[in-house]
Amino acid sequence: MNWLINALIKLGLLKDDLDYHLIRASMVVLFLFFGYQKWFAYEAQVLGNVPFLMKDVVPFAVSVYLLKQDVARLSRSASQSELVLAGASMEATR
Repeated sequence: MNWLINALIKLGLLKDDLDYHLIRASMVVLFLFFGYQKWFAYEAQVLGNVPFLMKDVVPFAVSVYLLKQDVARLSRSASQSELVLAGASMEATR
């Protein structure tokens, strides 16, 4: 178990946003399974109109959540970059 924890620490997954990374990984697996199954006739026969749409509600909601998290992360990194650049310009003017 320690090797797993050490590997996660080295990857930086335990610092913060572990839930974000788990949701992102599960969505990748979920999309792979759904995409894989859609190529076979048995899946097309089992899914009518309502089940087909209902199975897409959760991935859509999670995708919106992940998009929101990515935009927030991008805006935080952009504001931090602006602060660094502003600090560097203040140092240059001294």
